[in-house]
Amino acid sequence: MESTADVGMSDDDPILLNGLETPLLAEFPLGERPTIGPEAPVNPFHEPDGGWKTNNEWNYFQMMKSILLIPLLLVRLVSMITIVAFGYVWIRICLIGVTDPLFKPFNPCRRFMLWGIRLVARAVMFTMGYYYIPIKGKPAHRSEAPIIVSNHIGFLDPIFVFYRHLPVIVSAKENVEMPIIGLFLQALQVEYLPVMKPTVREMKYPHEFASRVRSEMAKALGIVCTEHSFLDIKLALAAEKLKQPSGRSLVEFARMEKLFRLDFPTAKEYLEKFSAMDRTHSGFVTFEELCTALDLPRSPITKQVFNLFDKDGHGSINFREFLAGLAFVSSHTSFSSTMEAAFKACDVNGDGTLSRDEVERSLLDIFPELPPITVFKLFDTLDINHDEKISWEEFSSFLQRNPEYLAIIIYAHPTLLKPPTSTS
Repeated sequence: MESTADVGMSDDDPILLNGLETPLLAEFPLGERPTIGPEAPVNPFHEPDGGWKTNNEWNYFQMMKSILLIPLLLVRLVSMITIVAFGYVWIRICLIGVTDPLFKPFNPCRRFMLWGIRLVARAVMFTMGYYYIPIKGKPAHRSEAPIIVSNHIGFLDPIFVFYRHLPVIVSAKENVEMPIIGLFLQALQVEYLPVMKPTVREMKYPHEFASRVRSEMAKALGIVCTEHSFLDIKLALAAEKLKQPSGRSLVEFARMEKLFRLDFPTAKEYLEKFSAMDRTHSGFVTFEELCTALDLPRSPITKQVFNLFDKDGHGSINFREFLAGLAFVSSHTSFSSTMEAAFKACDVNGDGTLSRDEVERSLLDIFPELPPITVFKLFDTLDINHDEKISWEEFSSFLQRNPEYLAIIIYAHPTLLKPPTSTS
């Protein structure tokens, strides 16, 4: 596979448009793509092997210990079921006469009766092996910190918080409909960090306060703060089906949503497009692979489009960079107007459709070396209803699904972004 230098092309070489020599643009005409930062140093959805496993198999000692401890497991299960059943009956008694437990506060007497459930919560943790729970720090008084923001990393955390504070827990309404657990939530209606109060600016911009609280919690836990969300897991599962490295398909979706208003169906489409380019399933796409996938020649313009993704200049792009580049173009405020300007520029006779000759003329204006077979192939791709002409709906639909082609048009004709000059 030949390199860029083999064809005598460099980033400073000029290009010819309409017979005029045009230098390569130092910056993408739509502006600088928002920085997405380096990749997260950790994968929060992957736990490395280790501990009681060796090569993903139980060793002999662990297997024997597990067998010998089966009687203890049975004792714990019976004890836990008995304690939970007792707590269930106790809550039923406490809720006698209550018609609206979710919205009407309990009176002091009924709240006092619920203290018995704290003992139930502690007993449940005891049966799980939590005989002694060391506590760091000291909780602030309710008058100073009436709201507790608790880090929820397991199902035991809520049990401990309930045992210590008997709080009114904020939970999804649907959880109340769950058997047994829902009844406990109706009755409810760990290291302690210093109380955090929002600044004047944070009261105006609550997301900044939330970010600071999250950072302090991560610092106390000794972990890294990332912008991953549940949608990253869905992308990773989709990547596995495409035989892509799932770990390299994590894009910190929460950050992409904020930067580009990206939704999951669009991200999944871009993942499928990236996977089709990455035929070796390495998780990276080179410049040559990008040109092959676009069915376009290796030229200064396609190199500029590649550089739109490859911001760090590594010579290859991963899915996170590819996604950010496409999302930047497709979410830009000038996207629709630039598509319309490009369509009108190609529609030489102004009949509202693009013929084969008009498409060929426009493509050869950007890529003079483009073979006829490629021109015909691209035209047939756009001509969805096969009527030998491309309507505005077909043209815009194609570019919305493939914003990389609009990036090529913008690099070749940056004047399309400029408003037309008025004539007197």
